[in-house]
Amino acid sequence: QLASDARRRARIVLLGGERRGPIEIAGVTAFSAGFVEDIMPAVAGLDLLWHPSRAEGLGTSVIDGMALGVPPIAFAVGGITEVVEHDVSGLLVPPGDLAAFARAAETLIDDEALRARLAAASRARARMFSAETMTRETEAVYYQLVFGGGKR
Repeated sequence: QLASDARRRARIVLLGGERRGPIEIAGVTAFSAGFVEDIMPAVAGLDLLWHPSRAEGLGTSVIDGMALGVPPIAFAVGGITEVVEHDVSGLLVPPGDLAAFARAAETLIDDEALRARLAAASRARARMFSAETMTRETEAVYYQLVFGGGKR
């Protein structure tokens, strides 16, 4: 559903599933890399992350991409809505709305300034989901429950 100009300019790297190598998807040049053990090197060179999952627990691949400054486009499902702040650290579209997904992709393909703004915010947002931050915040909840206040 991408407009022809965006379709010509886009290149897709498919991560997950079976490796098929170079392919074409509806007129878009793509590379099917298959399952990858370490998502970080696979995502590091991308300009944006298309995450079309229709159901998602937390979306750790989205967090990994955001940590590298790769702004995501995703359906607003599951834990993705906790990770991605729409139009701040990425773009969220209604679940299953392929036309909205395509429009969001076109927007980020065409608007380098928006991609840069979202990329910077993505890095900051991803830090909120680091192991250290999540451990510290969980510990704070336990202290609150046990002591009824802050750390002692």
